[in-house]
Amino acid sequence: MALSGDFYINLAVVVVLILLVGAFIYQTQRKNRRARNLTIGLIIAILGQAVYLVGIILNLDASGLLIIKHVRDFIFGIFYFFIFLHYEALSKERPNTLLSSLFSGFLAIFGSFTIVLMLVPENQLMIDLTRRTANFIGLGIFMYCSYLNYRTTKRVKEWESYLESIMLSLVAFAHIIYVLGDNYLLNFLNVLGGYEMLADVLATVGTFVYVLTYLINPDYLYRLPIPIYQIIIFNQSGLPCYNREVYTKGLERPEIDEMLFPAIITAISSFLSETMGKKAQLKHIDASSKQMFINTQENLSITVIADKGTRFLQKSIKILNDLIPKDLRDDLNASDTKYKPYQETLDKLVKTAFPYLKIKD
Repeated sequence: MALSGDFYINLAVVVVLILLVGAFIYQTQRKNRRARNLTIGLIIAILGQAVYLVGIILNLDASGLLIIKHVRDFIFGIFYFFIFLHYEALSKERPNTLLSSLFSGFLAIFGSFTIVLMLVPENQLMIDLTRRTANFIGLGIFMYCSYLNYRTTKRVKEWESYLESIMLSLVAFAHIIYVLGDNYLLNFLNVLGGYEMLADVLATVGTFVYVLTYLINPDYLYRLPIPIYQIIIFNQSGLPCYNREVYTKGLERPEIDEMLFPAIITAISSFLSETMGKKAQLKHIDASSKQMFINTQENLSITVIADKGTRFLQKSIKILNDLIPKDLRDDLNASDTKYKPYQETLDKLVKTAFPYLKIKD
């Protein structure tokens, strides 16, 4: 049985996605990191592609292959939704409720159309509605993710962000072609094998670029596209036992009084303890242009000063606190401890929790 070019394109996508999932799992094991939304989404995408490849290998008739293709498209719609959640986690503390509801609603409609199409495979109306819904979901999500990444790329001048922009732009443009083709605006492309082939190639190239970015620099997965200025660790007495100015790679860092912020945190924490009890914990201070995020575990509190909060930032702060071993915690809380000998050890822990940060010497 001779296999079509479409089969090999989809097989290449499966191989690329498997490589990417492998890279993410490796990073998780190596650095105790989590990129849950992206990893789950990629596994779902592999499942969708595998379903379609099986349909081609089984040499299904045109009707059966069409159903399989729409099932794959629905599975990819779920994958796109996880892509959306990933970029939301990078840029915000919680997903946009309106957009999440909108995309979830479209997915529910898409799923309903797919089920009807499986029951009535020859229904041309369902075929058209299913295809259009799939392409509009992809277009909306990748245009939005391109916008989020564009805001970062304007500030972060590094090659990885440019590659990511290329990937998102290619996939978004592929979905523009899908949408235009669905509305019979690209009939002239039929001489080139149809608009779908062109869009598939663009999406595949974009996926390869995405994988290339993470294979060359695996730590890029954990880049925080926001300026982080300072990391301070307080012991249970409220004394700053670690205080480092840091800067995000690719972002300029304004000068900040390194003694002022620890004094502010200590004063506010003492006030809370005296007025609300020792169990009262300060977690967030919004100072307009700067924000402070505080994670307290056992006998240490970690404060990070940044432009704004994102879900990835909160996770990274917690990871840092989890990484500090008990014996080091006890040493930092001892009354006669000199903190300087521990700075190098704490620097290493900070770099593990924040792979993309640079510590100012």
